[in-house]
Amino acid sequence: MGLFDKAKQAISGNKRQVKQGIDKAARAADGKAGAHADKVHKGARVAKDQVDKLDSGDAAAPASGDATSTAPGDADTPPGDTPR
Repeated sequence: MGLFDKAKQAISGNKRQVKQGIDKAARAADGKAGAHADKVHKGARVAKDQVDKLDSGDAAAPASGDATSTAPGDADTPPGDTPR
């Protein structure tokens, strides 16, 4: 079972709780984001949209060229930086 299947299984029947968790995390990050609070809210909206898609079976796994995918070893590299 892949990560995508595990996410679908975890969300199945728990959509309301998952969305509440996203909202709670967004509120916690909101105070720390300062001028970037709008990005926090946008990210929360996108995450909740994906929860709806996963629960209905409409979402597809991220493509290899997606911004959300990372190559091995890139997890510690901030966006825009070149790995050393």
